[in-house]
Amino acid sequence: MADHCHNTPGTHGKTRKYVAGVPAGTRDRLALFAEWTGTAPFPADKILEGSKDERTFTDAFLRHCNDTGMSIDWVWLNDEKGLVIAAHHAAKGGAA
Repeated sequence: MADHCHNTPGTHGKTRKYVAGVPAGTRDRLALFAEWTGTAPFPADKILEGSKDERTFTDAFLRHCNDTGMSIDWVWLNDEKGLVIAAHHAAKGGAA
Protein backbone atom coordinates (compact mmCIF):
# COMPACT_ATOMS: atom_id res chain seq x y z
CA MET A 1 0.00 0.00 0.00
CA ALA A 2 1.31 3.44 -0.88
CA ASP A 3 2.24 5.82 1.92
CA HIS A 4 -0.20 8.72 1.68
CA CYS A 5 0.72 10.44 4.94
CA HIS A 6 2.49 13.33 3.26
CA ASN A 7 0.24 13.75 0.26
CA THR A 8 -1.71 16.97 0.43
CA PRO A 9 -4.04 17.09 -2.56
CA GLY A 10 -3.71 20.18 -4.67
CA THR A 11 -0.78 21.78 -2.86
CA HIS A 12 2.50 19.99 -3.48
CA GLY A 13 4.43 21.15 -6.48
CA LYS A 14 1.91 23.86 -7.28
CA THR A 15 2.14 27.58 -6.77
CA ARG A 16 -0.57 28.90 -4.51
CA LYS A 17 -2.20 32.20 -5.30
CA TYR A 18 -1.87 34.69 -2.46
CA VAL A 19 -4.29 37.52 -1.74
CA ALA A 20 -3.09 40.25 0.65
CA GLY A 21 -0.40 37.99 2.11
CA VAL A 22 -2.43 34.81 2.69
CA PRO A 23 -3.39 31.96 0.37
CA ALA A 24 -6.53 32.63 -1.65
CA GLY A 25 -9.59 31.40 0.24
CA THR A 26 -8.04 31.70 3.70
CA ARG A 27 -10.23 34.65 4.68
CA ASP A 28 -13.32 32.78 3.51
CA ARG A 29 -12.39 29.72 5.57
CA LEU A 30 -11.72 31.89 8.65
CA ALA A 31 -15.20 33.40 8.26
CA LEU A 32 -16.83 29.99 7.72
CA PHE A 33 -15.17 28.56 10.81
CA ALA A 34 -16.37 31.50 12.90
CA GLU A 35 -19.90 31.15 11.52
CA TRP A 36 -20.06 27.39 12.02
CA THR A 37 -18.62 27.45 15.55
CA GLY A 38 -20.07 30.71 16.86
CA THR A 39 -16.58 32.04 17.56
CA ALA A 40 -15.02 35.36 16.62
CA PRO A 41 -13.21 35.24 13.29
CA PHE A 42 -9.44 35.32 13.62
CA PRO A 43 -8.05 38.41 11.84
CA ALA A 44 -6.20 37.34 8.69
CA ASP A 45 -3.64 40.10 9.16
CA LYS A 46 -2.62 38.52 12.49
CA ILE A 47 -1.79 35.05 11.09
CA LEU A 48 1.83 35.70 10.09
CA GLU A 49 4.80 37.50 11.50
CA GLY A 50 8.38 38.08 10.41
CA SER A 51 10.09 39.28 7.27
CA LYS A 52 8.94 38.13 3.86
CA ASP A 53 11.62 35.43 3.58
CA GLU A 54 11.16 34.14 7.13
CA ARG A 55 7.44 34.51 7.76
CA THR A 56 5.89 32.14 10.27
CA PHE A 57 2.58 31.71 12.06
CA THR A 58 2.07 33.98 15.06
CA ASP A 59 1.74 32.51 18.53
CA ALA A 60 -1.74 34.06 18.69
CA PHE A 61 -2.84 32.22 15.53
CA LEU A 62 -1.42 28.89 16.75
CA ARG A 63 -3.07 29.40 20.15
CA HIS A 64 -6.40 30.22 18.45
CA CYS A 65 -6.19 27.05 16.34
CA ASN A 66 -5.37 24.99 19.42
CA ASP A 67 -8.08 26.56 21.58
CA THR A 68 -10.85 26.30 18.98
CA GLY A 69 -9.84 23.13 17.14
CA MET A 70 -9.49 24.97 13.83
CA SER A 71 -7.35 22.90 11.45
CA ILE A 72 -4.33 24.79 10.13
CA ASP A 73 -4.21 22.42 7.15
CA TRP A 74 -7.78 23.32 6.28
CA VAL A 75 -7.67 27.06 6.89
CA TRP A 76 -4.25 27.63 5.28
CA LEU A 77 -3.96 24.90 2.62
CA ASN A 78 -7.65 24.06 2.08
CA ASP A 79 -6.75 20.44 2.84
CA GLU A 80 -9.63 18.52 4.37
CA LYS A 81 -7.69 15.28 4.90
CA GLY A 82 -6.80 16.10 8.51
CA LEU A 83 -10.44 16.76 9.30
CA VAL A 84 -11.49 13.43 7.83
CA ILE A 85 -8.78 11.54 9.71
CA ALA A 86 -9.63 13.31 13.00
CA ALA A 87 -13.30 12.42 12.62
CA HIS A 88 -12.36 8.83 11.79
CA HIS A 89 -10.17 8.51 14.90
CA ALA A 90 -12.85 10.14 17.08
CA ALA A 91 -15.43 7.67 15.77
CA LYS A 92 -13.08 4.82 16.61
CA GLY A 93 -12.60 6.22 20.13
CA GLY A 94 -8.98 7.24 19.57
CA ALA A 95 -7.17 10.54 19.80
CA ALA A 96 -7.62 12.91 16.91
